[in-house]
Amino acid sequence: MDKSVRTILTTGCFLSIAVSGCSSDPDAAQGLVPVTTTSTTTTTSLVTTTTTTTTVPSKPTVQIVCLAGGTQNLYTVSTAKDFVPIWEQGWSDCSASRNEAPLGAAEQKALKTAGYDQPEDLDLLYERCVALSEDYEYSSSYDSFTPEEMAEISGALLLCPNHPAAKQVTAAIKKSKEDADLRAAKRLFGSGVYRVGEEVAPGTYAIEGDIANCYWERQDRNGEIIDNNFIGSAKRVQVTIRASDYAFTSDGCGEWRPA
Repeated sequence: MDKSVRTILTTGCFLSIAVSGCSSDPDAAQGLVPVTTTSTTTTTSLVTTTTTTTTVPSKPTVQIVCLAGGTQNLYTVSTAKDFVPIWEQGWSDCSASRNEAPLGAAEQKALKTAGYDQPEDLDLLYERCVALSEDYEYSSSYDSFTPEEMAEISGALLLCPNHPAAKQVTAAIKKSKEDADLRAAKRLFGSGVYRVGEEVAPGTYAIEGDIANCYWERQDRNGEIIDNNFIGSAKRVQVTIRASDYAFTSDGCGEWRPA
């Protein structure tokens, strides 16, 4: 994941969800709340004292810039509901830039959940909130998420729990976690030759779906076939691998799961 600093070039009027109109402040036009620093110098006959006061924004605000056809579309997000107009447009090519306000409780939890430790990493999570749509890579494929993807998406959803694809993505994350546990227990496997007890656990397994040209085979330690089957077409296939088997072979069957 590239966490390089993003440079956002903006032109024209800044579009805010809550407030319409243009700002004469060039920083505000970029969606950034300026940090104000004032210095006061007091001189006495013996000592010169300089006091510096820095004012930072008190409310987290995120600028979202989405590109479409060479046109920049700008939004300001301060609450989860502010994402709605962005989601309705179906943007996916967007960047996020948060101001320097102190982290809120939800943001701190999101960073921890995602496995990040730098406040600037929130920009990545806010970008996930924008792009996590039903046709986005994270929710269009339910095959498997990596542990890093699962952590990042879970963290992002804490910032935008009302995302329209939240239910589907959460279900996909749950399935990925279950699959990871099954693989670790050697109870989820695909095509290959597996040593029973070492690479695949004994038990009853099944595959479901549009099965075609599937072959499986149980072998003893001499390489002799104990049992086998070739399935030209089926919706479900089940087989029991016994602890006394030496190896199990599967070819073209898909993923075997505990029955």
